[in-house]
Amino acid sequence: SQASPPGGLAWDEHERDALRQALELAAGNRARAARLLDLPYKAFLYRLDKHGLAAKEENPPQ
Repeated sequence: SQASPPGGLAWDEHERDALRQALELAAGNRARAARLLDLPYKAFLYRLDKHGLAAKEENPPQ
């Protein structure tokens, strides 16, 4: 296995925050959130899953 680069944890936190913010700005619309981050949709979904955010965003906001 490869060692994580220095600052890897900080990057993960930054990425998680960016995903959450994009989802909030897109009102939960994943395709729109992916476009806001300039990510391919499948890459966006992968990152949601990686950070444990995929299941949280399946329910519409109240």
